[in-house]
Amino acid sequence: MEIPIADWGKAKARREIAQSNFELERLNVAQERVNFEQSILLKVRQFDLVRDQVSRALRAYEVSRKRQEMTRNRYYIGKIGITDLNIAVQEQEAARRTFITSIRDFWEAYYDLRRSTLYDFAANKSLVNLPQGY
Repeated sequence: MEIPIADWGKAKARREIAQSNFELERLNVAQERVNFEQSILLKVRQFDLVRDQVSRALRAYEVSRKRQEMTRNRYYIGKIGITDLNIAVQEQEAARRTFITSIRDFWEAYYDLRRSTLYDFAANKSLVNLPQGY
């Protein structure tokens, strides 16, 4: 059986390395938390922008529908030609596609935010099932 009387600082060096590794991991965790919070804030801002875009796209679609209806009525009474009617119909379809695309973008942003935060905003509850007592 051998018992070293002196290890020439090996134990102290190992302890200091372990302490340094612990501190490095603590700093890495803190940085990852900051990065996560920044990412969530960015996603919330993007979600707000997409929500505003849906509102504007809906308004543009409503305006294009009214324009198309007025143009159709003017075509029926002979005030304008078929070309103007076709342009109004194409603009209405483009506005409709833009509105549908903005709705898709809204739901993608909503579920991306929900997945990132693990929180159901509609039901106002966490999506994580924690055991009782947490």
